Parts: sequence; C-alpha cells; structure tokens
Amino acid sequence: MDSVLRAFSIGFLLRSLFAGVSCLIAYKVTGDGVGSVGSIAAKNLFSEVLPIAVFSGVTIYSLHRSMVYPWIEHILNSDRGRTWRQKWPLISRNTIELLSSQWIFNAEPGKESQALSSHYSTWADYTHLQYAFAICIAVGSAVRTLVHPADYVVNPLLATLILIFLTSALISDWRLHAIREHVARGKA
Repeated sequence: MDSVLRAFSIGFLLRSLFAGVSCLIAYKVTGDGVGSVGSIAAKNLFSEVLPIAVFSGVTIYSLHRSMVYPWIEHILNSDRGRTWRQKWPLISRNTIELLSSQWIFNAEPGKESQALSSHYSTWADYTHLQYAFAICIAVGSAVRTLVHPADYVVNPLLATLILIFLTSALISDWRLHAIREHVARGKA
C-alpha cells in the first residue's frame, strides 16, 4: 500500500484535480448550460466538489492509462506508425536537436540519460493530462445524460473541447515519440 501512496505525488493529484474539475463542469453544463457553472455553491467547494473532482480525475486517468492508452500506444509504436512518423514527425529535426541538446547540456555530467528520461516523463505527463481532459469532459457529459436524460442539452462547446484536447494530446504524443526515436537512432 505504501508504494501506491507514493505514486500519488502532488503533481499527479493536481493534474487529476484539474481533469476532474473539467468532468464536473461538463456534468453541470450538459444539464444546465454554460451559464450554470457560476452557480456552484462556494460552501460545497471543499466538502464536495474538490474530493469528487480528485476522485473523478484519478479514476478516469487510471482507466485511461490501463484501458484506453494501450490501444493508442500500440498504434503509435507499430511499424506503420514509425514509418509515418519518419515522414511526418510534426516536429522539425532542428527543434528535436535543439530540445535534446538543451536537455543533455543542462544535465549533470554522466546523468544525460536520466535528464532525457525526466524530460520525456514530463512531456508525457502533460500529454496524458490532455487525454484525461478530453475523457473527463466526455464522461461528465455522458453521466449527466444518463442520470438526467430529460435535462440533456446539446453543447457544441463541450464537443469542441473534447476534439481540441484529444487532437492536441495525439499531436503531442506523436511529437514525443518522434523525439525519442530520433534520439535513439542517434545513440545506435
């Protein structure tokens, strides 16, 4: 159990909180419209909203990493994905070389690999936050629709946000893979 609790860093909990808040906002907007977001009572903020947001964010993030992302990762790491990424990396070689050289330059001598790994992890954390935002918005909207089907309001803003976060996550993920593959080819 201690190892599980150590995995819940402050950064992870904050990312989960932000994603979870988007889930709650989507829930509210789906039933009551965009203007209803301001009506969330401040007295319930710490006793109800924040715990539910953290729980929602952690749960959705965990399910994303264990059930959804393996399929995305399979496609990204496939031979076809690698071939396409060599043709269309969505990041210039100059940018890749600049980033990787900066990351290595700022590392302690002998710890260049750890520095690269740390930067890859940070990039991946932000990428998975974008995936989690997209999924949280979709789940919040879907739950509201299931719980109160008569209150359902079609909201193009939520659909647009889901598409924006999902697209930005996929592009960010694609670019991270391109950087890792470029650096790995340079070491081989």
